[in-house]
Amino acid sequence: MARPNRIHSVAAWPNIASWDVVRRTDADEAAYRTALEYADAAARLEPENSYILNTLGIAQYRVGQYGESLKALTRSDEIYSKQPTGPEPGDIAFLAMAYHRLAHADQARQLLDRLRQLLEQDRWKNDTDSLSFLREAEALIEGDGAKPKE
Repeated sequence: MARPNRIHSVAAWPNIASWDVVRRTDADEAAYRTALEYADAAARLEPENSYILNTLGIAQYRVGQYGESLKALTRSDEIYSKQPTGPEPGDIAFLAMAYHRLAHADQARQLLDRLRQLLEQDRWKNDTDSLSFLREAEALIEGDGAKPKE
């Protein structure tokens, strides 16, 4: 399921281009690096846009910038959590995985539990991206770290 676009500016195109790559687990390193460049460009244009921060944080995670990813995703989660729609599963999933990569196992597991609870909500229970992120986080945090099967 495609994430709705809630950016109505010049930042929309680079964010969408980046999202189309970073939401996948099977892109190559060069594609992830290009997606990060696009996400960085969008974030420079709209630094407090939660959709853009979400994409940026996931792009940073995909290229191994776990500390930077935590910053972007934490800010995105703060913004989303204040909105009537509430938290975004992608933020929670990639925060969990970034904490795991940075050897913060307790935080990673707490966030994984939070993600599971979030995905029980009607809004998210059939969202293919969110469910894919859950499988990826479970494989990393609870499994052998292998990429999940699509």
